[in-house]
Amino acid sequence: MKLKFAYILCAMAMMASPAFQSAHAAGGGSDAAGERASSRITGSMDYVAITGIHAPILADSMFQSLMALDAGLEIHDAAQRRRAEAQMPRLRDACRRAVHGYLSISYEPGTVPDLDMIGRRLQTAVDQVLGDGVAEVTISSALIHRN
Repeated sequence: MKLKFAYILCAMAMMASPAFQSAHAAGGGSDAAGERASSRITGSMDYVAITGIHAPILADSMFQSLMALDAGLEIHDAAQRRRAEAQMPRLRDACRRAVHGYLSISYEPGTVPDLDMIGRRLQTAVDQVLGDGVAEVTISSALIHRN
């Protein structure tokens, strides 16, 4: 029973962020330029933020903690930047799968995550969605929320 509850809790945590973002995108009330500027970690107009990447950390087949990661893409071409913003759900999903793959295969719970490896996995995932050389991935934050 505890195992099922842990999986349900993990699924709810992963679904919460996209649900709020999609409701907001469907007409939440703020303008897109203002939101883009508020999620920006740099002064560059070529930066596109990918926020809300959450992946569970399992140990002994049980939910142990959660990694929350924010990243960004540096895209110099304006048309490609608009294309990336339009494909943000696909990008966020690809990044979430890349982080989850790292956490389930290469990460040892209780240790410091290898951000270089996560960055390479994110770059590969972004390249699969947008094409090679379109965007450069930057990790802006990576937090592990302990249970």
